[in-house]
Amino acid sequence: FIVHDVLSSKRQWYDAGEVGPGQSLDLVEDESPATGCTAPLTDEGYRSVSLLMVQEEMTKYVERVYRDMGGHRHSDRDLAKFAAEFSDRSSQSFRKLRQEMVKTNMVPRPKPVLSEAGCNAAMLCEETMTDFVVALLAAGGLSYSDNLLLRGFVVQHLLHADFQSMIKELVASSWSKAEYPADIAFDLAAGRRDAVGIQLCLWRAHR
Repeated sequence: FIVHDVLSSKRQWYDAGEVGPGQSLDLVEDESPATGCTAPLTDEGYRSVSLLMVQEEMTKYVERVYRDMGGHRHSDRDLAKFAAEFSDRSSQSFRKLRQEMVKTNMVPRPKPVLSEAGCNAAMLCEETMTDFVVALLAAGGLSYSDNLLLRGFVVQHLLHADFQSMIKELVASSWSKAEYPADIAFDLAAGRRDAVGIQLCLWRAHR
């Protein structure tokens, strides 16, 4: 049973089952309601600014997200226009805001980090996951031979990516091709002290 607080400025959603029977909800007004300048850069922060229904506050929030993601080329007017157009669409979220900034090249794509955390970060959108997979292949001395099969792999792992499973599947895939023999790729990875590259090469050697 879900309860929506429409009385206080918090505008939070509560799961009655988690709150527990006979327990009161925290409806005390915040001393300083979130604004576009203070709301955290999270899903909850985005929702709190969206519920204000003040375009100026959303523009300020969008500007902060833009700067946080490394954006610097767009003017205040460009960002205000983007914020207005984005807010007009239904079912928006913090994730979709960041996705849109990457897809429209407003901000630079983040450099892939070959780790479990980096894999989770790459799940932001198809473009970032593609960059991650290509970097993962390269770490093991591999590349890809088919754009469509690469895209299918990316889409498959976009919502439920498992880093270790991805490594095994890439080595065994029919569309990954060797740029370097496994032993040479291993030496290169060892020289970089690249644990992920070494793991990929070991999987290649034991296929």
